[in-house]
Amino acid sequence: MPLFIIAVLAIFVVFFFLISALILFELSKLFKIKNATYKNSVIILLSYGVASFLISGFFAGLKMETVINSSFLLVLIIELITFFVFYYFFKKYYRSSLKKFLGIYISFSIISTISMLIIIVPLRAYITEPFMVSGESMNPTYNNGDYLLIDKLSNKFDRSDIIIARNPKERNQFIIKRIIGLPNEKVEIRNGDVFINGKILNEEYIINKTDDDIMTTLDDNQYFVLSDNRSENLDLRFLGPVSEDDIEGEVFYKTSILAK
Repeated sequence: MPLFIIAVLAIFVVFFFLISALILFELSKLFKIKNATYKNSVIILLSYGVASFLISGFFAGLKMETVINSSFLLVLIIELITFFVFYYFFKKYYRSSLKKFLGIYISFSIISTISMLIIIVPLRAYITEPFMVSGESMNPTYNNGDYLLIDKLSNKFDRSDIIIARNPKERNQFIIKRIIGLPNEKVEIRNGDVFINGKILNEEYIINKTDDDIMTTLDDNQYFVLSDNRSENLDLRFLGPVSEDDIEGEVFYKTSILAK
């Protein structure tokens, strides 16, 4: 299923890029840019996209948040730089005045944003959704600041899958946990060891075992989930099992480019 989602995302990116180039081309004609062509619009957006990606990666690599001490200011600086990058490539291919460019840029930004929302809203609702890890409860598997994508299409979950779910006690909060117990299983924790239906579970992925003792039998639609770093936070040993309806999806992609 993740391969299908990746394919859908790739198609979405290509489709949105081509639509964006068409929007830029039509706006350029509307503002009477004499040598406006669809090909040049594609080249401008492609050059701008690559340059913006490199600029964002450069600032992320420098950890500029620690220098500027304001993520808002950092975003503002990146936006200003990418704006002038866009202007540079636009002027290079279309020889436009700054006044015309501003009109095209503002119109392009508004129309592109609306177009993106029309596509992204159903994409996030039914196929995949991004989340960012907050805290150290899943160390060493996932770290604070890791950027994740989840599979929302699949509704079948196995032991050791890492999922995003709604907190059973705080419905407006999301948690990231590893599935330990499956529906109708008996889960028991003794001296930090987890037993499933009386058999000890081999867990090579965890650090800092808990010394809590617990025993529960899951219902037909319940999953027992735990952190990998079990001494770090209040996890589902205290919150109770997670209902299948509360699971948003399984994590299938991670990047640490946004980690602080």
